[in-house]
Amino acid sequence: MSEDAVRYISEQDRGAQVLRKCKAYVIMDDDTVYRAISNSVNTRGQLFDQIIIVDDFRWHILRDKAKEIYFLTDNLRCSCVPEEFMIQRLEW
Repeated sequence: MSEDAVRYISEQDRGAQVLRKCKAYVIMDDDTVYRAISNSVNTRGQLFDQIIIVDDFRWHILRDKAKEIYFLTDNLRCSCVPEEFMIQRLEW
């Protein structure tokens, strides 16, 4: 689900063109990288500007993975994105 969402989000980015598509990430010509992160990926030491949480209309991920989402917020400490846009939700 999240890999399809990454492709969808990159296609909706009107400010840049897709340079490279892989299974779990898309690289744009403005150096933006959209990346799907599964539970098994270690994100320690990686920095993100924004996190987009993808789930269906029930939003079980917010309950089931609340601890993991909380720990991901530490990866936003150097973000240049306004705080109200750092964590977004996409219903898929």
